[in-house]
Amino acid sequence: VYKRQAVYGQGFGLVMLISGEFNPFRPEEARGILCKAFDALSNDGVLLLEVSTFESLKEAGEREASWYSSPGGLFSDRPHLCLTENFWDAGRCIVTTRHFVVDAAAGDVARCAESLQAYSDERYCSLLAECGFARVRFYPSLVGTVDETQSHFFVIVARK
Repeated sequence: VYKRQAVYGQGFGLVMLISGEFNPFRPEEARGILCKAFDALSNDGVLLLEVSTFESLKEAGEREASWYSSPGGLFSDRPHLCLTENFWDAGRCIVTTRHFVVDAAAGDVARCAESLQAYSDERYCSLLAECGFARVRFYPSLVGTVDETQSHFFVIVARK
C-alpha cells in the first residue's frame, strides 16, 4: 500500500520515514502524509524524517547525461546499455532523472523516470507547521553527527 493511501492507525509514539522516501512525493501528497502521521501519533509523539538535502537534489538535477553497460542489474537481468539524463526545474525545485535501457540482444528500449521534490529548511518547517507539528529540530544524520557516507541526507525531528 502506498504511503499516501495507507491507514496509519493511532496512538504511536514514533512515526518515521527514512532514506529520503519523503522526497518522491509532490508537496500536496507530502502534506497528506504528514497530516496522517500527525493523527497517528500519541500526544507528544515524535516524527522522524530522514530527507534529501536541497543541495544534493539540485546537484543531481544538474549532472550531465551519462551511460553505462551492464551484464545485468537494477533495470534488467539481461545485458543492457543504460542512458541517463537529469533535469533541474529551478522554479518548482524538482529533479527528474530519466533512464533509457537498451536491451543488448533485442535492441528494445525501456524507459523509466523518477522525480524528487527539493525543499529548503524553511519550507520543511512551514510544511510541518501546516500539519500541526511543533518543536522542529534538524540533525546532520540519524546518529546525530555528521556522517560523510550519508551527506546527501539530514534528519528532521518534530513533535505533535
